[in-house]
Amino acid sequence: DDWPIGTEHWDEQVAKPQRTQSIQPSILEHTCIRNAEINAITTRAQAKLQAQPQPSSANTSSTSTTSQSTCSSPPMATPLHDFSLSRIRSEQAQDVIIQQIIQQIRNNRRYESFIIQHGILYKLAYRDDATIKLIYAPSKLIPEIMAAYHDHPLSGHFGTGRTWSMLRNTYYWPRMKATITSYIKSCDKCSQFNVDQHKPPGFLQPIQPPNDVFQVLGMDWWGPTTTSLSGNRYVLVITDRLSGYVFAKASPTNTAQDTARILMEEIILVHGSPDTIITDQGTHFKNELLQAISNLTGCKHIFSTPYHPQTNGQTERWNSTFVTQIAKYCNTDLNNWDTFLPSIVYAYNNGIHSSTGISPYQLAFGRRQRHPFNPPATTFVFSKPHDYWTQVIQYRNAALKQAKQHIIHQQEQSKIRFDKNRTHPNFVLGDLVWMKIFVGRHKLEARYTGPARIIRILSPVSFIVEDEHLQQFQVHSNNIRRVYSR
Repeated sequence: DDWPIGTEHWDEQVAKPQRTQSIQPSILEHTCIRNAEINAITTRAQAKLQAQPQPSSANTSSTSTTSQSTCSSPPMATPLHDFSLSRIRSEQAQDVIIQQIIQQIRNNRRYESFIIQHGILYKLAYRDDATIKLIYAPSKLIPEIMAAYHDHPLSGHFGTGRTWSMLRNTYYWPRMKATITSYIKSCDKCSQFNVDQHKPPGFLQPIQPPNDVFQVLGMDWWGPTTTSLSGNRYVLVITDRLSGYVFAKASPTNTAQDTARILMEEIILVHGSPDTIITDQGTHFKNELLQAISNLTGCKHIFSTPYHPQTNGQTERWNSTFVTQIAKYCNTDLNNWDTFLPSIVYAYNNGIHSSTGISPYQLAFGRRQRHPFNPPATTFVFSKPHDYWTQVIQYRNAALKQAKQHIIHQQEQSKIRFDKNRTHPNFVLGDLVWMKIFVGRHKLEARYTGPARIIRILSPVSFIVEDEHLQQFQVHSNNIRRVYSR
């Protein structure tokens, strides 16, 4: 049961000579020739790009010349780290903690967890019903070990699980798993390039339903699509946040003037001015013309967080719904889609809405819309005209109350599903974050850019950040990652 020093029969690990990183000139020459042959192949897109005028500068020409005359080094050209037994023995001799353990072993033969062999301290561990020796890594050597087993091309910048599995049968140091986790979490390359495998942080923030119809409207442009016979390519969609009632108007263009005209003619001059309008930050919404209309009518204009369409989710949901329905009626040329747009909107507004339990039309106007296929409705006779208004008010108040209760219940259920397996972002002022790239990213380029600093907190999941060029951006917690320092 004891481990008397000097009586163990371990297979000696013979130090192998360091592997040189030189590569035969013939191989490099052959590689460069093959690269030149590959680069000689030009696609149509590359030909167009080369045909465009290029900025003339000394730097550009020198860079081009250099890139043509040099050949990038293969991964094996990256120097390997020196983890020879002599190096480990030397570093252990300078490590205070390791020397204390060695001294305790020499004073007490029953120190069962460790063993000294040829001046090197090993940790004894059990793997697959066998006892193996693990090199006790000196603290000075740990950063090099992590760089070799994570950063080096032969290690591939993989995650905690793979890195841990490569190290656990070779090295040991206290809190080894925590060190690996922290190192990889603070790896800038992994933070910028890795794909999210888990739900991003941030809980659902439901928007409280308004008290009346046409108080809060969501507005969004859909398109462009195939030009119709009438010349239309876009649809301006406006939805009521309480009733779910939808307005949809086809248009040849989606300019700021189109937005303002349809909003005035179809909404404000027919149903009155809403209290709030929610849109994205497109130029057809974020302009002086709509700002003037908002100021004139007393309407508050709220912009959703960029690249977070859930803020205006009701309108986005309708966009996907009406496209599916219209597609079922289009001709083979797909140029008559706007002919069926009004009837699809009519059918939607007269159907029972899943969130409210009432049709949007019924909730918006206090009565059921007469469908052409329905039999004649029952006639009611009121003794005084005011009695009808009293009945409408009573029915409408009951319907609005029921709708709000349904919406709140649906929001609670959605929040439970959304928040499952998510964490709170816990970002504070001054935090450094990486920002997700949405536009213009090559497949092999980083997915995140930065770092940027949080300078303002708009909500628990929405922030204003500022990058190194002092540019400010509004971001959602789903689209940022914390920067971890080492």
